[in-house]
Amino acid sequence: SPAAVGQLNDYSCGGESEMRKWLHRREVQQALHVNANEGGMHYRQTAGDLRPLYARLIPKYKMLIYSGNVDACVPTWGSEQWTRELGYNVTREWHAWSSDSATPGSSQNVLAGYAINYDTNDFTFATVRGAGHEVPRYKPEFALTLLSKFIRGESI
Repeated sequence: SPAAVGQLNDYSCGGESEMRKWLHRREVQQALHVNANEGGMHYRQTAGDLRPLYARLIPKYKMLIYSGNVDACVPTWGSEQWTRELGYNVTREWHAWSSDSATPGSSQNVLAGYAINYDTNDFTFATVRGAGHEVPRYKPEFALTLLSKFIRGESI
């Protein structure tokens, strides 16, 4: 079984400050069509409930939905709820999945999250332990393992 050591906070610090410096460069703002004098984000909902769309797509295409378990933007419980409410039969209940660690000298085969599998086209919902909203950013090794297994058709 996967070990649960040293994995929760292995995101290397410092990336945000360098990103902030880069984004404050005038040429970068111009390339991104950003007006630096306008503050805040103005969100306008453009789509309603997407579950009917997913219900049509999942039988046609193999699909994996994943969520970082410390995502404050789109909490895991909400993603788990809408995937469960699609109404597919469970073929494999919640179970741990593992990955190697990105931390040098750390353990291999560590607990990376949990997954549940459904009967329709092997639809899978997985959590990624210790990841925020941008899973590959916070847990690149876990994301690579998860997506590699999915692409190769291996069980998650």
